[in-house]
Amino acid sequence: MTVDVSSEKAFTLIELIIAMALLAIVMTIAIPNVSLWMKNAAFSAVSRDLLSALRLGKSTAVSSNVNVVARFVSGAYTPAGGVGSYMVFIDDGSGGGTAGNSLRDGGERILAQQDMPKGVSLTSTNFGNVVTFNNRGFASSSGIVTLKNESRERTVNVTLAGAVSQQ
Repeated sequence: MTVDVSSEKAFTLIELIIAMALLAIVMTIAIPNVSLWMKNAAFSAVSRDLLSALRLGKSTAVSSNVNVVARFVSGAYTPAGGVGSYMVFIDDGSGGGTAGNSLRDGGERILAQQDMPKGVSLTSTNFGNVVTFNNRGFASSSGIVTLKNESRERTVNVTLAGAVSQQ
């Protein structure tokens, strides 16, 4: 039994080379866009985490009848990121701490804490790096926390009424 090779369907070497060239062109265009998309998605996640941490602080202050402090460390923007951090904790003096001093001491419970990841900088706060939510949900001061990456800037706003929002 003989097989007629001319009747089999296959790609020629030239067709494969053209397909590989087209794939290379598409990848050259797509990879930078995917990379930027991933950086922006990570940046959005960090800003959502900060928003959630502040809202958790407010709700914990009201539900537990305690003061909850959000303390920020900010710094100058750098493209590499990793600048700044925040901590949200119950300022009740537990574990030998001092209640109401806006410092985490003793065994005061941390509700949320984050160092900024690569590519994200916590660049500024305009309320002295500390905001306290009281047992009625009001904030000790109003202000803005600013986060930056290489292509975007986001702000998280805190009002005296304790409302927390993102811009």
